[in-house]
Amino acid sequence: MYVRFNVGTDVAMLGAWDASRGAQVATAAERKKWSETLDADAEAGQVFLIGTGGDGGGPLDVYIDEPVPGSVAKDLTRVEGEFLLALPSGELIVDGAEFYRTPKDAPRASKPARVRPGDYAVRCYEWTNDEAPAKTEEELERLVGRADVTYYDRMNHVGCWLGLTMVLLFPVWWYLWGLLVAFPLTIVTFISSFHVHRWILKHSARYQRLLEVIPTYRLQREDPSFVLELRFISDRGDLRGGSVSP
Repeated sequence: MYVRFNVGTDVAMLGAWDASRGAQVATAAERKKWSETLDADAEAGQVFLIGTGGDGGGPLDVYIDEPVPGSVAKDLTRVEGEFLLALPSGELIVDGAEFYRTPKDAPRASKPARVRPGDYAVRCYEWTNDEAPAKTEEELERLVGRADVTYYDRMNHVGCWLGLTMVLLFPVWWYLWGLLVAFPLTIVTFISSFHVHRWILKHSARYQRLLEVIPTYRLQREDPSFVLELRFISDRGDLRGGSVSP
């Protein structure tokens, strides 16, 4: 079984855990010593943690009860160790570690995946072939046309350039009207530029059509930063939980 998760973290750490465990919201005392709490839960096999070395997001692939295909494995480096992960409810969540044991209404990048309830041995692989050619753009251009791909990317960049332009105009407004006018004017126009840009995109039939295709297409074919291999085990033996920091 293969599952792709769209993950993101603001604490430079990803995690894999069971939905039932995640629903056990951390107490105030546990939050006060959160690093120790995470280490204890990881050691007990209740969450598997991956230190990413920085914030960010993207796809993470999981193979359950099947090996990583050779076509993928050639671009991966296995992280040393095999670890226990308990999935008693059979609902696997993979996401930023900041979402672990948070309230149910906390945002999630991906939905849980249904697996066989029980214990799993986890192996972690890191994508290390940065020179692998992109597999998405040529196929995407054949699907929607090069002109549409160029248009979609250009429209996304316009919003950033528009906001930057408002900031760069600050010295001009300061010269014309002084700091008391220039500063609030810059803040208002900077924020407004993004609202205007969003409104334009929302009312563009062409952009909305491409929005339904391009982001999903790119995400599905983007190289994963990490790959997990989960193997169902009937006996834990000496296997213990833990974490990795490639």
